[in-house]
Amino acid sequence: MNDRQIMDICTFFSDEMSNGGFLQLLYNDSNHWLKCIPECLTAIGIPEMTDICQNALSVFSDSLPDDLEQRRAFLTESLTPEIIRHLENCDAQFSK
Repeated sequence: MNDRQIMDICTFFSDEMSNGGFLQLLYNDSNHWLKCIPECLTAIGIPEMTDICQNALSVFSDSLPDDLEQRRAFLTESLTPEIIRHLENCDAQFSK
């Protein structure tokens, strides 16, 4: 991954998080970028954000489908109140 791609992915992550948090990111992101976010956050030197992102994504024991519509259906079925609270806590950590 080149520097431009890293910055594009980090900017996308920041924009999605500022606009609606992890739920927004999960519902709108291409899965390819989603998988790259932790690596990109580490590459620009913010490991604490990497940890928050990995923590948020760790709630899904199954991998998220690559297809956007399938992922949205998976999320609709999988999001329990506990998972939503976990993601909201990660959102709060991100906002700090």
